[in-house]
Amino acid sequence: MLKESAGYLQAVYQALWGKCGASGEEARIIARCFLAADLYGKETQGIAAIPLLYPFARDGGVRFGAPIEVVGEGPGFALVDGHHGSGHVVATRAMEIAIAKAREATVGSVWVRNANDFTMAANYPIMALEHDYFGLAMCNGVPLVAPWGGRDAVFNTNPMAYAIPAGEELPIVYDGATCAVSHGQVVLAARDGVRLPADQLVGEDGRFTDDPTPLVTDPFDRGSEQLGAILPLGAKGFAWTILIDVLSGLMAGMNTAKEIPFHQTAEHPWTGGIFVMAVNIANLVELGAFKAKVDGLIRNCKASRLAQGFDEIVMPGERAQREAARRRRGGVPLRAEDWANVVRIAAELDLDLEALRTASDC
Repeated sequence: MLKESAGYLQAVYQALWGKCGASGEEARIIARCFLAADLYGKETQGIAAIPLLYPFARDGGVRFGAPIEVVGEGPGFALVDGHHGSGHVVATRAMEIAIAKAREATVGSVWVRNANDFTMAANYPIMALEHDYFGLAMCNGVPLVAPWGGRDAVFNTNPMAYAIPAGEELPIVYDGATCAVSHGQVVLAARDGVRLPADQLVGEDGRFTDDPTPLVTDPFDRGSEQLGAILPLGAKGFAWTILIDVLSGLMAGMNTAKEIPFHQTAEHPWTGGIFVMAVNIANLVELGAFKAKVDGLIRNCKASRLAQGFDEIVMPGERAQREAARRRRGGVPLRAEDWANVVRIAAELDLDLEALRTASDC
């Protein structure tokens, strides 16, 4: 296991996307989003996602410098057209709009069309915490998940994230897929030759399987094919998956997963949607009292007597926030193959990683 400093990784990511055509500000936003995922221990949404998104940028699926246009709005909502710019940049701007609208209208809701994958969903609700607002983000994407009772991939993992401000306690930050296992966990299991519980995956033949390998495509090989699907998180997870597909995709005027191209290019861009929301809590209740009650909720949970097999109660996002603090101090652990992919892409872009190391150490 390798280890690199957060500062160096930020410099690498920023330079890499700059070489792909991102402006300085675009590259900073994208790098910040990738680094946050690495710090939170969600590497499959950080460094491990670079080989997936890099071909989209290389082949014109991500259009750096594209205008971010508000095509419809009211006091508490907006519809944004990202013109196939970076999903990270467009979603960041969308949340900024949601926060601005929530300042006056209490709730700011923003739908995004014509963007791209935004990787770690928590990046955007966390922005609302800086204002003591509640934040929410979700998106749909390429087909990976079967409907409840089916075998064919009809939905994306449809991630959803929310952030709730607290007082003395850490904020509550949830980030997760609405299926039985995240695509990132499937990828890691396939890489490591690890089997998964058979009730999480379905094979091409319609039988439950514990083998994740057929479900993982090679981002460097356009001919690779996903066989089988991830299962929804039961019937209730299926219902949540449908909600996110409609709320983030169809209400933005975009497509459901089956109509979204797996390999995005200039001719066949991403056609999913994004939804973000911010809530100005202080317009509803006294903020200090609200945060004290959130603290009380957290403490009541942690004071609960433990069930068999548990040694503590951990709130959503608690481990990730503590891990981020540790990794900022002591460095970010990286899988050798993930770093090798970065080195490979850097070589293709004629990017000098050692020069960046020297500069980031100064």
